[in-house]
Amino acid sequence: MSFEIKNTREAPTPLVKKILTKRLEEDNEAPEVITRTLNYAEKFTKCDENRIEELLVKLKGMGYNEITASMIASICPTTIEELRVLLVFESKTWEKEELEKTIELLKDYMISEE
Repeated sequence: MSFEIKNTREAPTPLVKKILTKRLEEDNEAPEVITRTLNYAEKFTKCDENRIEELLVKLKGMGYNEITASMIASICPTTIEELRVLLVFESKTWEKEELEKTIELLKDYMISEE
């Protein structure tokens, strides 16, 4: 089976989950790579996939580039130290207050672990 790449962009795990869930609803005969990737996304998604694009817009509006915003939305760091590790693609030096605002923003989008 061959695949055609139609579009590329940074995609955080919750967005991958949303896209692949829709794909499986349209075609139950999806290749194994899609079902395995969806299983991974379901297991590791920490943010609400229905609000993920809204979160990405807000993160980019705060000044994060697309790669960093995607990593932040995928990992959902809960401490400044965890967040700092994800800033490797940023040229800006982030102040502690800005990072605290990011952590607070993420809390609004995180799925509660039940």
